[in-house]
Amino acid sequence: MCKLHGWKLWALASLPGLGGAITGCTSMPAPREGPPKSLVSEHATRETAEGLRIHALRAGWVRVKRTHRELDPPAFLRFPRILADDQWADWMPIVVYAIEGRDGSIVLVDAGASPQINDEDYFACDPRNNWFYRRNLRFDVADGDHLAARMAQAGLDLERVTHIVISHFHADHVGAIPLFPNAEILVGPGNWPEHTGSFTCQLGEDWSPTIAHYGAGRIHMFESSLVIGDDARVRMVPLPGHTPGHAGVLVTGGDGAWLLAGDATFDVDQTERLAVAGATQDVSRARKTQARIKEAVRQGVVLLPAHDPDVFERLGRLGSQGPKAAD
Repeated sequence: MCKLHGWKLWALASLPGLGGAITGCTSMPAPREGPPKSLVSEHATRETAEGLRIHALRAGWVRVKRTHRELDPPAFLRFPRILADDQWADWMPIVVYAIEGRDGSIVLVDAGASPQINDEDYFACDPRNNWFYRRNLRFDVADGDHLAARMAQAGLDLERVTHIVISHFHADHVGAIPLFPNAEILVGPGNWPEHTGSFTCQLGEDWSPTIAHYGAGRIHMFESSLVIGDDARVRMVPLPGHTPGHAGVLVTGGDGAWLLAGDATFDVDQTERLAVAGATQDVSRARKTQARIKEAVRQGVVLLPAHDPDVFERLGRLGSQGPKAAD
């Protein structure tokens, strides 16, 4: 019955009280072809010279509109363009990173998508995001292709996870948080409680994360950072723009450095062109973040975003020179 399209739907959804009323208006047909699972690795591991192990874990797939994946100017029309777009970008893997210490403790960077994300009532507690996600994103989180299964495959014990850095609260980055009730959840300032994305309504009113305070010294291209736990080689760093408090993790060692970048960029090519995603909250800050990432890559840091199919191969390559932490 729904025949509204593009800017009309966006305008209606933006009016107070009408987001939920048009939740059922999701007539955009799903892309027919499935993700290229046989062409993208499921798991890759890099052990640093100092004994840290960085695991890239494929934890499902996401597909977005062409104008969601990359900004189609002008910036102020970015969200109406996404809603009006009938062209889909290629499927992207959802990549979660696990940093395993020599003592077996684990720091996760993001938590992937829930295997229940395609269930009809998954977004029931948030009608507006239910409407947006059902119309503008597609997910494939099949049996065995989600975070818990992938960790088991890699020999990683869920009970050993001590910290989870959530780059931002979009639904494909937070789905497995309930599996780790004893882990400390770290988020960047500005993401909580100002920009909570689409998932936190499911966690309950009493749930809240630890907000990062970037008080540690300068490291490489980052003026400040947060040491995670007690290992100065693993630091949370600000990568704002995609969301206000978007964050990443920088892992350093004697043989290189690795930037786990979340959605600050989708791949190396996007960074090289200083392009940004269409679904970006602050385009100007996102471009500045991209420039910082590009300079880090130029200096030898290995870039590992959350949706780049090439990260499994790239994880085995060395950065030319690792950054040094400030005293």
